Amino acid sequence: MQEPYSRVSLALSYFKGDKVEEWASDQLMLLQEKVHVQGRDPANDITLWDEFREDFFRAWGNTTKAQRADLEIQKHTMKGKSIDEYTSTFEVLLRRAGWTRDDQSTIKEFVQGLPMWLANCIMARSPPPNKARLSEWIYVARDEVVKDQERMTMLGSYGKRNDIVRDNQQKHYNAWPSGNKPRRDPDAMEVDVAKTEGKQKFQGKCLTEEERKKYFEEGQCF
Repeated sequence: MQEPYSRVSLALSYFKGDKVEEWASDQLMLLQEKVHVQGRDPANDITLWDEFREDFFRAWGNTTKAQRADLEIQKHTMKGKSIDEYTSTFEVLLRRAGWTRDDQSTIKEFVQGLPMWLANCIMARSPPPNKARLSEWIYVARDEVVKDQERMTMLGSYGKRNDIVRDNQQKHYNAWPSGNKPRRDPDAMEVDVAKTEGKQKFQGKCLTEEERKKYFEEGQCF
């Protein structure tokens, strides 16, 4: 559709809803005034369309940008970002959305975008940060991240020292000549048991008088 007047009229017919219908009605009246009162050419005056576009973006451009920023804030998280990257992006989105910086709902969105462990550390502080000061929450979040990094540096290799000692002892043992390594006789237990049982069996047997005479005559030791 090439005629500027018809293009504007068609575009205005798509505006629905309480907030925009009144604005669309005013735009239609303004269009008719430009043509019928000012005498502008509806078929060839391209400025009719250009002026409509300017009025539209002037009235609704900032609102659309703010709505997009609202959605981006709600989706914004620290995942894959440093605390500084997360914070700086959050501040930019706040300005785009036109949100009040020191407001509970703003701070709530900031906290909900943090990792769970970091949010818990902040909430566990005593006293907790001021719920009406975003700057305090940003400062505390950075402080907790630094503390966590320090803990990881100090405790990252915790427990490995004992493992190293044990490994070194095992290496020392394995380095002994095979003939000098203390080895346990696998049959030692069985031999000891057999000797003990034989001894107990012999000690517990009493010879009869007939057996004594027989062994004596045969020259056996008893």
